Amino acid sequence: MVNRRTVTALLAVTACGAALTGAVVVTQDRPVSAERTSAETAAAARWRKLAPPTPTAPGALSQVDAASAKAAWAVGAERRNGKQVPALYRWNGSRWLRHRSPVVFAPTDVAVAGPKAAWTAGVAKSGPVALHWNGRAWRKVPIPAGAGAINALAAGSDGSAWAVAAGGSATGSTVLRWRSGRWRKVKVPLPAGAALAAVGARTKKDVWVAGAVGGRSLVMRWNGKTWKQVALPPAIGGPGRDSSGVVRIHPVSATNVLALRGPTAPALLRWNGKRWIQKALPSGHIALSLSDDGKGGAWVIPYNNASRRIRKSYYLHWNGRAWRKVYGPARSGNVQLGDLDRLPKTTSLLSVGALQGKSRKTPLIERYR
Repeated sequence: MVNRRTVTALLAVTACGAALTGAVVVTQDRPVSAERTSAETAAAARWRKLAPPTPTAPGALSQVDAASAKAAWAVGAERRNGKQVPALYRWNGSRWLRHRSPVVFAPTDVAVAGPKAAWTAGVAKSGPVALHWNGRAWRKVPIPAGAGAINALAAGSDGSAWAVAAGGSATGSTVLRWRSGRWRKVKVPLPAGAALAAVGARTKKDVWVAGAVGGRSLVMRWNGKTWKQVALPPAIGGPGRDSSGVVRIHPVSATNVLALRGPTAPALLRWNGKRWIQKALPSGHIALSLSDDGKGGAWVIPYNNASRRIRKSYYLHWNGRAWRKVYGPARSGNVQLGDLDRLPKTTSLLSVGALQGKSRKTPLIERYR
């Protein structure tokens, strides 16, 4: 199974150098009802443009993660002074700030626990790379021997951090935990041949990993004492459609965990503490990224073929009853979204990607509020 984050990172580097069958409801561009006052219209939540750090450099963002309304990071690749370098942008609640990387690499993911704790990882010409943010600067940290490249990262509200790596074990994937200032391998009873693509963490006692094994989806949970496999409902369309597995997992609470099935059986999954509830994505859609909406629903970014001309970002929002297609602001180039995440304790979200203009691609950032 190919990891979506790795593909997104490599594309960014290249650029710089129960089931539902109802129709999608389109919002955002509908005429405002005469019954709505101008104040209500102005206050309505919508996706808005956010300016990247200045000066703007050619590039693209692939991942974003937030620990609070004033602590978030977005990563990708950009070109500065004729060289391709990592794009490491920090959100402080009012603007984005650019930070330097101690090494040139292509980031595959980022996780944030707070203003003084964040992690990113990816690949360089020399091999896998991992960095840690201590509140002042990014520093390179070692990856355990044989673990391989880190595919996905997650940080809990208690400051814990976890990662899944591409290889290095007989099962095909490795789980890592941040302890005492370094990444350490974790013993997980993964089925032989398991390929992990996602990790999500609420706390050090509530961690989820997901992927695929043997042509079917795989989800496992750590409760602070043991790892246990969590059974999933059959893929929509039958077991033969489940080969891409689970590509994202997002624990919100003990009774609300969201997950995305991959492109062969695209669906949103929700764990209510006892069982999974599965909801098909609208016909013709597959999703790249996932976040909760702070109100019991979910946002996803649909896949957009880069060859199509998309002048507005668009998102799928599940409000608990139906899917809605929500447009972002009009742009002067082709919009390519990569990731989104909710700012904790709010219903506001950040999304990142790229805007392909006539002559160059530049980072794109939007906020829903």
